[in-house]
Amino acid sequence: MLGMCIFAAPARGLGQPGQQPATQLAHFHHLHLNTPDPAGAIKFYTSKFDCESAQFLGQNAVWAQRSWLLFNKVKSAPPWELTSAIWHFGWGAEDMKAAYQKQLELGTKFFTPLTDISNILGGTGSGRFFYAYVETPDRGLVELNTSSNHQFGHLHLFSEDPVAAGEWYSKAFRDPTPRYRAGVTRAALLSRFSDRTQRIADDG
Repeated sequence: MLGMCIFAAPARGLGQPGQQPATQLAHFHHLHLNTPDPAGAIKFYTSKFDCESAQFLGQNAVWAQRSWLLFNKVKSAPPWELTSAIWHFGWGAEDMKAAYQKQLELGTKFFTPLTDISNILGGTGSGRFFYAYVETPDRGLVELNTSSNHQFGHLHLFSEDPVAAGEWYSKAFRDPTPRYRAGVTRAALLSRFSDRTQRIADDG
């Protein structure tokens, strides 16, 4: 998997490319990726997802609504195996079936094909929530998932205690607003999803 690091923007940070810095609340600022071919990586992301090529501090980068993908040139791609707390990052899709078919037509490779996980995200039935894992040129893991938009949406982390980890990030970055889905905290939901996905991986 790609080497990555994250950085939370301070109270005064960058707005959209070309604009003057503006006072704002802390938000997810950037994801840093190691790749042997930064230009090729930028072309991949901008051709597959809702983002655009831009300049960050004089370097070629990817701008995804309010966050950046930044690239370090390395001699060889980092191990693709899950060797850190970082699992994957991802974009949303209003119509996952259509988005998945479009990616197939674009020649996109997938670690995991279109999968319905409606039954583990609250309620019963099927056809409400889908995901699929895209394989990047450096074997990074990008999730496409059902969402209200098709923008850059999340960074997914492993944790032995997701609730405590969520509380730590909320406190550290001064965002006390609890996040809920299907009546449970977002951290607890991710824990449930992570456990289920790990069992699927273990079972082959």
